Order: sequence, then structure tokens, then C-alpha cells
Amino acid sequence: MSEKQKKNNPKTHLSAQHLTLGYIILVCLGYSQKSIFYTCFDIDITNYLNIEEYLLFFLPLGSGLIIMAIGFIGYIGLLLSAAKVLNVPFLPTEPNKLSKPENLLVRHFNWQGASLNKKMGFVLKNVLFISLVFIPIACFFIYNIESFNNNRLIERLLVVWAMIMIILGAIHSSSAEKRIAGLLGFGGLSLLFIVIGISSTISSTDNILKGKPMFHIVLEYKGKEIISDDRLVYIGQTKEFIFLRDLSKNSNIIFSKKDVSKVALTSISVSGN
Repeated sequence: MSEKQKKNNPKTHLSAQHLTLGYIILVCLGYSQKSIFYTCFDIDITNYLNIEEYLLFFLPLGSGLIIMAIGFIGYIGLLLSAAKVLNVPFLPTEPNKLSKPENLLVRHFNWQGASLNKKMGFVLKNVLFISLVFIPIACFFIYNIESFNNNRLIERLLVVWAMIMIILGAIHSSSAEKRIAGLLGFGGLSLLFIVIGISSTISSTDNILKGKPMFHIVLEYKGKEIISDDRLVYIGQTKEFIFLRDLSKNSNIIFSKKDVSKVALTSISVSGN
């Protein structure tokens, strides 16, 4: 495309950037989900991925950092949008006033002259906003309490946070600022789907560790037939490796596919085994 065509179509380059960013985010999320799954079995999956599975060699190494950065930016953006909808006192009415310290409290609330309903609304809106600020922070600290069975609590807190954002977006959708409503709705729905995906992944690992795998496997390894059973269960596989779990010993058995001559994988839900 010529420079003149680019000038006439300024959105073309931006759309390409969005697609690239979206692709990177999806790769990072996909890798993170795979990593969460295998980490539950104490398997560092990065040691068993080939070049094709890495997609881009830096992504598995930087996925955590990229997702943290995206999450932090999204967190701040959603909070500012929620503050706008809730009309919390510290947010200036004009964005260009944010840089002026004297304008950080430009929205004054006449407490003495307000009715009881307005006072209650003021308090509730600000309590709600403070909750939105601290719920993700609380999740971070709860996650780091190793002695605490925290997964379900974190899931519930994040679902509540996401639902509040979606509701705020729906409430604000009738206003003139559609962009804010869209941001809140998209951000809340994205977080909701991510939480559901991670919850499903953790649930799958819990079932496997309880002896309820999704698949039954029969493989021939160096001339010896190996069949999964109540003790030996199938975890998953990459392009070059197959992972089984010995539940009686709480250990993993990893087979290189170059030494496997036959594999038969059957869905337990279909076979009824």
C-alpha cells in the first residue's frame, strides 16, 4: 500500500496492530492455561514443547509478564471507567485536569444540604468503588497464602468483580458515553470468561488427581504394552511426549513418542469406562 493510500485509510494500520496484539494475548492466555494445567502435576511444560508449540520462542518466557501488564492496564482502565459511572468525588469532570493537584477534589458533595437518600447513595457508591479497588488486590494476597485453600474464594471474588463491571456498563449504556459502557462490559465479560476457563482447567486437574481422567490410553512403549487404570491415569500430551500420572506414588511418567509404536486414546465419557 502506498503512503497516499495509508493516509487515506488511517484505520488500516491500527486494525493490523489490534489483530497482532489480540493474537499475542490469545497465545499468552493459551500457554498460561496449558501451564496452569501441567503445573498442578509438578510438570514444567516448557521443557516439553517443540518449536512449533512455542509459536514464538519468547512468549512462554514472557507470557506471565505480558498478562500481568495487560491485566494491570485493564484494571486501571476499568477502575477509571467505574469511577466515571459512579461519579466518585476524586475524579475530575474534565480529563485534562487530572494533572493538576488542586483539581483532585473538584467534585464537592454538599453533605449537610443533601437528603438522606442522596447521602446513602453517595456512601454506597464510594464503598462500592473502594471494593472494586481492593478485590483484585485481596485476590493477589489470598493467592499467596499457601496454607489456605484459596482457589474457590478467588474465583468467587473475581466473578463478583466482573459482574459489577458488567452491571455498571449496562447501567451506563443508555448514556451518551457509549465507549465507557462498552469498556466496562467488554472488560467484565473478558474477565468472566478467563475465570471460567481457569476454573474449568483446575477442575480437570482435580478430577485426574482423584482418579477420574477424561481419557483411557493404551500405548506400546519399546515393545511393552501400557494400559491406564485406576492407579495409572492419562494426563495429556504434546507433539513429542505423553504424560501419565501414577496416583499411588504421586509421580509422573513421561514417554517420548519416538519410542512409542502404538497409541489408542479413548474418551471415558464415550466408552463408559
